[in-house]
Amino acid sequence: MTVSDLFEEWLASKTIRSDTANNYRIKYRRYLEGILGDIKVSDITTEKWKDLETEISNGTDSRGDPLTLTGIRSLFQMLRSIFTYGTKKHGLNYPMGEANLPKEKYTSETVFSPQEVEILRNSVKPYNPNHLGIMLCIYTGIQLGELCGAKWGDFDTDEGLLKVRRSLVREPTKKDKHRTELKLIDLRNKRAFRDVLIPDWINDQLILLKRIHDDDEMFIPGKSGRCEPNIFVSYSYTGFLDKAGVKYRSFTATRNTYIKISIENGMTPEELSLLLGDPSEEYTRKKYYDETK
Repeated sequence: MTVSDLFEEWLASKTIRSDTANNYRIKYRRYLEGILGDIKVSDITTEKWKDLETEISNGTDSRGDPLTLTGIRSLFQMLRSIFTYGTKKHGLNYPMGEANLPKEKYTSETVFSPQEVEILRNSVKPYNPNHLGIMLCIYTGIQLGELCGAKWGDFDTDEGLLKVRRSLVREPTKKDKHRTELKLIDLRNKRAFRDVLIPDWINDQLILLKRIHDDDEMFIPGKSGRCEPNIFVSYSYTGFLDKAGVKYRSFTATRNTYIKISIENGMTPEELSLLLGDPSEEYTRKKYYDETK
């Protein structure tokens, strides 16, 4: 079984959203397929893995720049999951050994502590949509694609609400499944259509910012009018954490932090499910509530 064969089987085994699956596929094809794709898992010895690891770490991003440590970390996290699946499902060898990145820089924690949330809040540059957007995710639980898909017209600053209606994702093109394009799509699950309450301190800044933006403008514009979620994480999010002096967490930690605090405050699975825009209360209980509690 080649690494590509194992990747496809691993991906098919996961119960995840279609946009999340597409992001995994994009990441694999862009950074790993050319290096690992045709190699049989059984042929990857410990010594061979060291060479492959170096080649992966020396890769470049879509701009031709060297991969950030954050990007390298995410690739190895995915590979660990893929090879672990292969070991459990097919008895394949696990070539990666111990963690591949310095433990002192990265942490396995999946939430921000109350103290870290306060540090991040105090590190927000006034009237900076990128910083305010990250804090919105922590305080409301909206997802990365939903943040990058928000337009200024979605913010009802009179009522202090964000109307979550769409997501910015990468999907395979209709003509060539190996090529992808950035798409702004309406949320397919109607339960995901929701209005979330904006914290007053954020809304106060949005009131002034909204006066200088058209309703159809993207809240997080990027260089071309839209900001690809992966680029937002690699630059804006990672840079924000670095400047604040807060240890790196994956972007899902923003949502997990909101979930954990909500449960600790006594929120029921039904209430939490509606606020997160999850497909069902059962999904929320299994995916988030029971695990977090």
